[in-house]
Amino acid sequence: MPDMQSNTDGGFSYDSARLKSLASEVLACARDKGATAAEVEVSEGRGQNVTVRHGEVETIEYNRDKGAGVTVYIGHRRGHASTSDFSSRALRDAVDAAIARSEEHTSELQSLAYLVCRLLLEKK
Repeated sequence: MPDMQSNTDGGFSYDSARLKSLASEVLACARDKGATAAEVEVSEGRGQNVTVRHGEVETIEYNRDKGAGVTVYIGHRRGHASTSDFSSRALRDAVDAAIARSEEHTSELQSLAYLVCRLLLEKK
């Protein structure tokens, strides 16, 4: 069983300065690709889950995870994407995916507006 308390940094791979740097990288990429605004969340976590049945420990589970999520705004359009890979390439890909989703959202809204207009015109 791993000793989660053995590291002086609390067992985390990324310090707060590195997480801030990753967030800044994502925001700069979003701005460079045309986002008028963007939000980013970068996190790393660890946890422990203990299951007890009939007063006896049944399972002990340890977990570690990390992730980055980005929401981009281009005018009134919004798109979101996330990744658990902190490489520069993966972060850029997440920004690209968020931008693509914002464009899909616009297409869906335009299709819906078109459908509503057609329905209203047919009723006349």
